[in-house]
Amino acid sequence: MANYSTLQEMMNSFQNGLFYNLSDRAFSLPNGIGHLLEADDTGCIWFLFHVHSEQAASYEEECAARIRLYDKEQDHYIDATGKAVLLRDPEDWTKCSKISYGMAKALRYHGLIVRFRINHATVVEKGRNARRNFFQRLMDDVNSWLSGRNIAETEYPAPILSH
Repeated sequence: MANYSTLQEMMNSFQNGLFYNLSDRAFSLPNGIGHLLEADDTGCIWFLFHVHSEQAASYEEECAARIRLYDKEQDHYIDATGKAVLLRDPEDWTKCSKISYGMAKALRYHGLIVRFRINHATVVEKGRNARRNFFQRLMDDVNSWLSGRNIAETEYPAPILSH
């Protein structure tokens, strides 16, 4: 079973993430690319979205969401589901170590900080089959069929994330 510190290190190696809002409300944060600031010790990922403050004022405070951390230079990607909370108060931003005082001043007018609490995360290894011979791929397929999950995936359930 994998631990959260390994997942945290993997997440911090990415710079951007695809954000998918799973809410069906009209005034919710749109899907888009967020700049990853930090994956902290509490099981949260901090994102920065560049939106104008008047636009951000109409968005709902929290919503169910999904993220995908992907970079073509990396040999894996991370899919996670959880709850996104929009943080509008600069006092809440102090919990993220990557936000400096100068950055906080600029974000008051041209940015939105989103704290994403992870409920479930999956790390998927890219290109696994290309590195395996025929017998290894056959055994992977049998193992996948018997276990009901992809061999190239590592699951991080909620108990590990809330350590």
